[in-house]
Amino acid sequence: MVIALGAFDLVRPAARGGMARVWAGVHRRSGVPVAVKVVTAELAREMAFRVRFAHEVRAVARLDHPAVVRVFDHGAVSTAAAEASGGLLWAGAPYLAMEWIEGGEVSSGPGAVSWVGLRAVLGGLLDGLAHAHARGVIHRDIKDDNVLRAARGPVLTDFGLAVDPAHAAGGKPAGTPGYMAPEQAKNEWRRFGPATDLYSLGCLAWRLWCGAVPYGEREGSLALMMARMLSPLPAPTPRFEAPAGLVGWLGRMLAVEPEDRFAFAADAAAALRALDGSGGAVRTAAVVSGAPR
Repeated sequence: MVIALGAFDLVRPAARGGMARVWAGVHRRSGVPVAVKVVTAELAREMAFRVRFAHEVRAVARLDHPAVVRVFDHGAVSTAAAEASGGLLWAGAPYLAMEWIEGGEVSSGPGAVSWVGLRAVLGGLLDGLAHAHARGVIHRDIKDDNVLRAARGPVLTDFGLAVDPAHAAGGKPAGTPGYMAPEQAKNEWRRFGPATDLYSLGCLAWRLWCGAVPYGEREGSLALMMARMLSPLPAPTPRFEAPAGLVGWLGRMLAVEPEDRFAFAADAAAALRALDGSGGAVRTAAVVSGAPR
């Protein structure tokens, strides 16, 4: 089944989440492979959501960096495309056409099995975040599902929650509980900034190094967020050896207060590069001292 959608042909469904379905497709004239994200949630019928989705397109279109997915076009599903889909699409649903990336999620790559791989993933993402932050774009949903592996390195995708701080006023908390910064969970939008993304990247780094996000699985997002705000950072249980300084680096990335984290992605990247000369190594669980303030 091939579905004509704007300048693209949808070939097959490739992935599905709670909000959208991603299709593998091609640009009809050039034959270039594309990934087309079509929002399928009922929420997308609301004008407020359509405005936010359009903001995603504008946010990503301003970016030009190897660690950020390339966006080609966007639009709304036509009546003809909806009818051709056999009920998989509905007329008017917003869609976003992006480059197709073959490598899979970052959690299945070398960044999850060695320090060298982890350092390369984190370095690439920090470089991409520095580019985005310098242009006023905060991602707000960094997690393993949203980082793909390409030949050029890690690629950050799905800017569906990306905001300029002014767009967050009056909204509801949005994000993924296992990766969400405390100020994001409380929707303290005036405190959103580069440090908000750095917290989420710290959670991703912990996930790749230890196999799970910090504080592990909790019953409900509220219990998870309370643990993050009130309990000391747990000792990591690493899956591979890394410099001893990584524990302190993660502690700063995961500080409860944004002011206690690195101020900018470039600062976190410089500290990450310095870890190879920090001496010592973490081979088993390490104790992280101090409690959140």
